[in-house]
Amino acid sequence: MFDFDEVVSLSFLKDQKNAVILNEGFFYFWQRYRFPQKFYNRFIRKPNPEIRALMEELRKMRLRIGIVSASNPNYREELGKWLIANGFYFESLILKENPKENTIDFKKRIVLANCDRYFDDREDVVQAINDCSEGRCKAILYTGQSFKELRRELFPVFL
Repeated sequence: MFDFDEVVSLSFLKDQKNAVILNEGFFYFWQRYRFPQKFYNRFIRKPNPEIRALMEELRKMRLRIGIVSASNPNYREELGKWLIANGFYFESLILKENPKENTIDFKKRIVLANCDRYFDDREDVVQAINDCSEGRCKAILYTGQSFKELRRELFPVFL
């Protein structure tokens, strides 16, 4: 599974080398309302080619691929269109249904129930998942690794 914002898709708000969101309040403004969301998807959000290549490799291995986002479920169609238009293969797009649910709690609940590997750009999310996974799932911090580095993280025995 992959986190959507700043893993599958990249924006100008992300310093990829240091995995820091520069202005979180400004970032969430773009996600909250329909018109800014459409503008954001069209002009700001960019596909991550390294993650797209990894997803393609996983698809060839016939592995299930899911994308998780704390985005408003009203934007499911918009996000799905963006993913397809940018060449991402996925089986499920899971969005946070309850806006009052804490993002970390949401991701822990979804990820632990649905996968054995998960990529997220937030260190606190990765730590929370790894702390309670009991070995069922490994959360991996995405900091802008290349396709080859990502493959090594997933398949260390084979490479």
